[in-house]
Amino acid sequence: MWRMVSLFVGWSGLLLVAGGCGSGGMVPVEGVVTLDGQPLEGAAVSLVPDQKGRPAQGETDAAGKFTLSTAAAGDGVVPGKYKVGVSKMEKPTGGAAGATGAAPEGQVQLSGPPMGKGPPPMPKSLVPGKYVNPNTSEITVVVEKGMAPVQIELKSK
Repeated sequence: MWRMVSLFVGWSGLLLVAGGCGSGGMVPVEGVVTLDGQPLEGAAVSLVPDQKGRPAQGETDAAGKFTLSTAAAGDGVVPGKYKVGVSKMEKPTGGAAGATGAAPEGQVQLSGPPMGKGPPPMPKSLVPGKYVNPNTSEITVVVEKGMAPVQIELKSK
């Protein structure tokens, strides 16, 4: 899963650097993400252009609402067709520091399990993997002036 997330983030960054600006002015894009009909809080929403261009990103609030940005917060999205990716990872736990959260006396607790217990567990994706990658999500959005808010409905099964 991390490999998929890393590839997606790296690919999006490459497009951001290599992509040019499309024609037309920026369009404000808002929407809501739900998972099985419930608002999905804290999810990263990414739009990757179908052709040449710059990706856009946003994050959902407690109601699942998001506003997309391309280069600066709230600047909108260049008109065009986009593939959509949505990801949300489980928050890392505090490790095995004990009930108080403190490391045993004389030791420093950085994060994850104590030394010698192996690497910390990988965070779990809280959305099905197919939605993380815009190329497999099967969700597309056409950005155009005057568009209605985007409704992204994810299913866990």
